[in-house]
Amino acid sequence: MNSSHAVVPALILIILAQVREAEIFGQQPDLTAPRLLTTLPGPVTGMVTCQNGAEFVIWAASENQLREFAVRRSEEGNIDLIPKRRVALPMTKVCCVVADDRHNRLYVGGGDAGESGVLCAFDPVLGSLVQTRELHADLVMAVAISPDGKYSLTGAWDQTIGLVDLQTNEARGVGGHTGAINGVAWVDERVFVTGSDDHTLRVWAVADTRVTGVHEQHTNGIVGLMACRSATNGDAAIPSTVVSIGRDRTVRLWWPGIGRMVRFVRLDSQPKCLHFLGSSLDGGGHAAADVGPKQSQSHLLLVGDDAGRILEIDLERASIISCQNVSPNDWIESIYWNEDHGIGFVGGSSGKIFQFFRENGSGVIANESASSGK
Repeated sequence: MNSSHAVVPALILIILAQVREAEIFGQQPDLTAPRLLTTLPGPVTGMVTCQNGAEFVIWAASENQLREFAVRRSEEGNIDLIPKRRVALPMTKVCCVVADDRHNRLYVGGGDAGESGVLCAFDPVLGSLVQTRELHADLVMAVAISPDGKYSLTGAWDQTIGLVDLQTNEARGVGGHTGAINGVAWVDERVFVTGSDDHTLRVWAVADTRVTGVHEQHTNGIVGLMACRSATNGDAAIPSTVVSIGRDRTVRLWWPGIGRMVRFVRLDSQPKCLHFLGSSLDGGGHAAADVGPKQSQSHLLLVGDDAGRILEIDLERASIISCQNVSPNDWIESIYWNEDHGIGFVGGSSGKIFQFFRENGSGVIANESASSGK
């Protein structure tokens, strides 16, 4: 047999072996890549997790419903969402949801665009409504519960805030902004802040719902706020920092106690939602959650953008330390990270819910066009 003829079958076998090897390795799961868990019929505008007995569950808001999923981990280590309950709410659109572990309640904001703004108190154990309030003339875009659990605070498209005493049910509606209010957060039991399409962040006193400070550093509308308890603060119940995200493609860090912005991070995309690492409660899209345990990583922030990415930002250094592509054809509507379970969930504008994995600052670095400033 001609030796050249013998080489050909050998080469073919080598090539086939390489193809087979590629197929085998191609089937191995990428344990760092975001993983699609389920798809809802509309944008996922908020997510919170809670413990229901021995079961760890997630509630996701989409359209006019809350959907409950049991969170299960398979033998391979993957997370699966098992559908449990679906609850229709008395509104056409849910815009935000936060959890109050102190009273075992979820607070859900939304309404009917141009007609009403509604806040619902929901019992996640019974899966039933506890109370419904029509507080505004347009959609409720943000809700936060005071650190002492006494007040609910809402911000709406009708340019007003709603402050409800949860013990007496006394409600106050106050104007002040000249644009839709997309973010609210508590600084402490006596002070809260609001962010608006009018480009301003306003500081308010609870006692008389009076504006005590106006900050105009954003050059376009503010789309979200969140308050953070300082890890160096001896009293973990008092957040000392507020972070805002805006249509001007910036993330800004504020110290309301001294009345100024201290640093900012400029992005190459528009931020859509934010979540502090170490936080047990989610802001649900545009809202801020200000009850829960002391923050262990209060200087680290997750931001979802309109390019379908999750950015991890170090607020102390004012720098982006990692960037993860989740859903390039989506924009990120909501983020939830549970520090106790080490599980992260992302909700997209197309209704997709992904599990994502933190890169701990050692993953892909953000584009060079993203920069920071002080």
